[in-house]
Amino acid sequence: MNTIRAIRPIARSSSPVQLLGRKYSTLPLSEKLPSTPLQSEAPQSRPVLQESKLPNGVRVVTVASQVPVAAVGVFVEAGSRYENLENSGTFFALKSLAFTSTLNRTALRLAREFEVLGATYSAASGREQMLYSSEVQSDKVDEVVPILADVLRPRLTEWEIRDQWHSIEEESRAVQANARTFVFEQVHAEAYRNRGLGQPNYIPESNMHQPSESALKQIVEQYYVPNRLVVAASGGVQHEAFAELVAKSFTAESLAAPADLPSVAKPPAEYLAGEYRQAANFDTHLAVAFQAVSWADKDLYALKVLKALLGGLCRSLTSAGPGRGFTTRLGSKVSGPIQELSAFSSVYSDSGLFGVLGRATPGNASQLADTIIQELATVASKPASAADLKRAVAQAKAAVLFGTESRSALVEFVGTQAAAHRAVQSPEQFAAAFEAVSAEDVQRVARRLLSSRPTLVAVGDVVGVPSADAVHKALKL
Repeated sequence: MNTIRAIRPIARSSSPVQLLGRKYSTLPLSEKLPSTPLQSEAPQSRPVLQESKLPNGVRVVTVASQVPVAAVGVFVEAGSRYENLENSGTFFALKSLAFTSTLNRTALRLAREFEVLGATYSAASGREQMLYSSEVQSDKVDEVVPILADVLRPRLTEWEIRDQWHSIEEESRAVQANARTFVFEQVHAEAYRNRGLGQPNYIPESNMHQPSESALKQIVEQYYVPNRLVVAASGGVQHEAFAELVAKSFTAESLAAPADLPSVAKPPAEYLAGEYRQAANFDTHLAVAFQAVSWADKDLYALKVLKALLGGLCRSLTSAGPGRGFTTRLGSKVSGPIQELSAFSSVYSDSGLFGVLGRATPGNASQLADTIIQELATVASKPASAADLKRAVAQAKAAVLFGTESRSALVEFVGTQAAAHRAVQSPEQFAAAFEAVSAEDVQRVARRLLSSRPTLVAVGDVVGVPSADAVHKALKL
């Protein structure tokens, strides 16, 4: 029969004690262990941001740190902004066709090489950039970079496009079926009248047919050229060695466009404002947006603080931890029929949007609209209090620093800046700039935004949603 012996707490004494028949020495936790030298901590070096431009036009950005892993991202200045009504959705399709067979590798070989290296890989499409990325151990970066370079020259065979097209259609329709995402896309469509930045970041139903191999290949040959590329890395990389590796992998010869193809011009970003409403039998989804700032605008930091000041809250996230927006101006208004309120901003190379997105139960669209108008008018009519500004600055800094903790997110942060042709800042440098933002700066930027005509998008129960003109009049200061 087993017996359980009670163990007495060890007295805080240097004299030996007896435990289960054996003697042990005790020592207060405040004293050093005898004959155990203290180990000096390894020096913690801060990540080092460096950028350079290769002779062939490829820009290289690295954020080096002493870690055994690295993330690599290849940014292409291409996206839905460069599409038109005839080829809308092309870059969305190219994203989904990434990592199929290339000029030098079959799809199977690509997958196998990534697998052998223990690397992850992905592709993403946006309005101004395409991104092909991978994470791998630092000592395997020299093997991953040539593979990513090869991915930029897909073979795009007819049978591969056909095999992938059903899943591409399903993915595109899933984007449109999400009410929140649809509203955000429609805000762009109305703000820029379906041109440039107003082109959808998915395949519209009118273009939901399989494109030809030649059409896709022509787009790749036009846009996937050295002077439209940014190659960024974070983690265990050394800038000079990485830049040399990029120069060997992304050569002008391998990425040269045919001489007879026309050069690419960036479509202008002309904010025109607009209004869209679609009645449906579900909650009211309402967005009110305004012309905002670009990456190069000096008011960018004040805009980010304004966004943090307004904040937001979604009822479905209320079980999450601190920092979810309970104390923000919009978050404090989420109650009763109002299910969600949140400020949003989209920053591009030469334009931007800022607004508030809300959701309310059916029959409460008018209350939702009034709340959005009231909060926007308040931030523009008087400066924030010292306490509110301090909180907003802290939240804006946290959003940048927490949002770039992962290596992939850090690559996206610096690569996006480089692709937008601005001086690249590290997350620490970017966040530090918020400290110089004053309450008067935030108010001034709010007034600047609200001076533009609003873009209004409403989906769901739209009864009671005011017109864009009525919103504009209500916000005249």
